[in-house]
Amino acid sequence: MSVAQMQRMRPRILTLLALLLSGCSSGRQACVLRDVTSVVYSQSSGAILPELQWRETYTIARSGVRLERRGAISGTLVNEGQWDAIPDPAGIELLFSQLEGLDCSTLQRLEPEDSPDGGGNSGYEVHYGTNQVLALLYEPGVTYRGDAPITGAVDRLIESLVLPAQAIPQHTEGQ
Repeated sequence: MSVAQMQRMRPRILTLLALLLSGCSSGRQACVLRDVTSVVYSQSSGAILPELQWRETYTIARSGVRLERRGAISGTLVNEGQWDAIPDPAGIELLFSQLEGLDCSTLQRLEPEDSPDGGGNSGYEVHYGTNQVLALLYEPGVTYRGDAPITGAVDRLIESLVLPAQAIPQHTEGQ
C-alpha cells in the first residue's frame, strides 16, 4: 500500500475509531453531554507543498485555551509552537454551559457521494463524563446534520480569542 493510499484511508479509520470511542452513535442510543471537561478543535491544511502543510489544535478547558501548531515535515516553514490564548472567561463559561445537556444522539454524519480530492480536515472533540468523547470529523465534503450548537459555540469562542503576537503568522518568513 502506497503512502498516498494510506493517507486517503486515514480519515476513514480515524472516523471509525472516534465513533467507537465516543459512546455516541447517531440514533442508536441516548447520548447527552454531561460533565463536559474540555473541547478540542483541530484543523489541517489541504493539498499544498509539504513544507507549508500545518495542523493546528485549540484545546479549550475551563482554565484557559492553548493553541498548538505543527508542520508536517522537518524543515517546515510553519510557525510551530504552543501558545496560551487569552480568552474571555465569560466566553469559556458560556461555551461549556451551551454544550452541557446537548443531545448528541441526533447528530448525523452526511458523507458526500463523491469525496473531493485535496482540501483540509477539521474536527471537534467534546470530552465529557468519565473518559467519553464525542468526535465530529470533517474530511473534505463531509457535513453533519444537527452540529450547529456545537460547532457554532466553539467557533465563536475561537474567533474571540486574543492570540500572542508570536502565534499570529502561520508560516515563517522563509516562504
